[in-house]
Amino acid sequence: KYRHKSPQKWVTELKHMKEHYGIEFVNIADGTFVAQNEKVLEELAPLYAKEIGLPFFCDATVHCLTAKKARLLKEMGCVCVNMGMECGNEEYRLKYLDKNITDDKIVKAFLTARESGLETRSYNIIGLPFETLENIKETVELNRRCKVGSVSISIFMPYEGTKLRELCIEKNIVAPDQDIVGDGTYPIIHNPYLSDEELVGLYNTFALYVMAPKELFPVVRLAEANTPFAKQLRKELLALYT
Repeated sequence: KYRHKSPQKWVTELKHMKEHYGIEFVNIADGTFVAQNEKVLEELAPLYAKEIGLPFFCDATVHCLTAKKARLLKEMGCVCVNMGMECGNEEYRLKYLDKNITDDKIVKAFLTARESGLETRSYNIIGLPFETLENIKETVELNRRCKVGSVSISIFMPYEGTKLRELCIEKNIVAPDQDIVGDGTYPIIHNPYLSDEELVGLYNTFALYVMAPKELFPVVRLAEANTPFAKQLRKELLALYT
């Protein structure tokens, strides 16, 4: 079930923050925000625009974003919609992530946002259990098909209470007592198909593979290494393409 505050209550709270704390930008970090009924957003959009009038980011899920909702978000003052993509392989998403969403559905949601004048940001995970280099290339390609404006990338973390952690323990690719620490920038599990060094290199260059022309992929490949030359090359490429 979804639980949301009424548009008036939400706007009243934001108005208090704006008047007392001088906020200038809003980040709606609620994955179900766009899951609200279109009628709710129809009421909220003009109210927010009139009473708050601040630009904002918001999270959404690809199966909830419609053309009408995207238009209403734009009218409210939304700058960017963030949506999860995680993995670019349909079979993997269904088998391991319980996400029964086609590539075409993901592409449609991202392009719908762009057509409404919204920027887009994708959430991605690499280094998932038994993920291959080819799978990561598929994730890159799906981002390119979606014409994302920017990417968020994390290396898989086997969090407590998740099915994937249980799978990792069952398959002996993570110890049951392994501490789950860090910020998703370094591998915790042992992936039989990708070394830690490879994953970190792909993490560091993922945005470049999404944003740079394919003709430059051999150059981006050089930037994956953990050397002074590669780090400088990566820095210069990131300045150009992200």
